[in-house]
Amino acid sequence: MKIYLAARYSRRPELQRYARELVLLGHHVTSRWLTAEHAVTDEQLVDAGATLDTLRLGRQYARGNIADVAQAQLLIGFTEGLPRPIVPGAVIGAIELVPYGGRHTEHGIALALGRPCWLVGPRENVFHTLADGLFDTWPEAVRALGLITASGLEPSAAGRLGWVGEAAAPAEDHQLRPHDARGEALVRPALDPAGAAS
Repeated sequence: MKIYLAARYSRRPELQRYARELVLLGHHVTSRWLTAEHAVTDEQLVDAGATLDTLRLGRQYARGNIADVAQAQLLIGFTEGLPRPIVPGAVIGAIELVPYGGRHTEHGIALALGRPCWLVGPRENVFHTLADGLFDTWPEAVRALGLITASGLEPSAAGRLGWVGEAAAPAEDHQLRPHDARGEALVRPALDPAGAAS
């Protein structure tokens, strides 16, 4: 399956690990922002004194990301769940927050194109209520992707089947819980702690 990974740019090393994991599982990651070196930062692009060359590079990167989202069959977005500061570079605790959000634009593009969207992390805005799957952690999303792939289903089935992460599961059941159209639980292999089907 072709998958676009959307996240804050500073999480790039983490997402590169996830992309390698997906490739090993037989998927194709369309997110070229994970492998291409960008010569321009968001800070440079939002600077009032940005040069024409800087803006041209920014447009080039944006067009590439749009093409990559359009090529994907599933967008998996990684959210933060933190308040956004009004002042760039504001600090909450030891975490510096920045007011950029290209990942939100990518999520919106995927929605507009009718692509399924999954979230890893909490919802951050009203458009995240349209996500087809919501997972607390990356391993949860990978397990769901494996089950979807093994079942021959489309990624959009995650929402229709009720696959959600631990945050939405009953306290006594912290497994992914698929349901059929009548709301009855579907049989699926149990997962051992290592994530392998038993």
